[in-house]
Amino acid sequence: MNRNATVSIVAAATLLASCAQKPPMQASAAPQPTPTRMVCNLQWCPVYVVVSTNSGAPAAMLQWDEVAVQPSYSDGVLLWTLNTPDYEFRSNSIAATGTNAAGARAEFPVRQISDTRFALDALNKNNLTYTYEVRVYRKGAPADATPLVARGTVVNAGN
Repeated sequence: MNRNATVSIVAAATLLASCAQKPPMQASAAPQPTPTRMVCNLQWCPVYVVVSTNSGAPAAMLQWDEVAVQPSYSDGVLLWTLNTPDYEFRSNSIAATGTNAAGARAEFPVRQISDTRFALDALNKNNLTYTYEVRVYRKGAPADATPLVARGTVVNAGN
């Protein structure tokens, strides 16, 4: 073996050994997705719901985490539309949760239009934040099946 080859091999081995002896890099925290907000300034505002299988297990996801309704557009309609063919909405698919859940039906009455659409009438008469769950079921699943759940809020745009 010639001298240049020997030096190259020793240098490569030294480099590899030094890399192997370094402590492993600490994994950085995964970046958190930024919540999305839609300001609804029309009489009809769509919110799309999809089921994603990016991580292997199916998960329900909302297009917008927060829908802010302009006060001048009270009596508008938010329309949740499910864009995944193997899943459906059921009668309990849009449900108010949290602190203001008791008054949510009076402020934001909901109604099921079809197995892929739910409407919420945005009366928007106060400045409270309303949290809700969107529950999505696999088509043909039994009535007591556990839904996939996504969470969001509806607020007055003045908030």
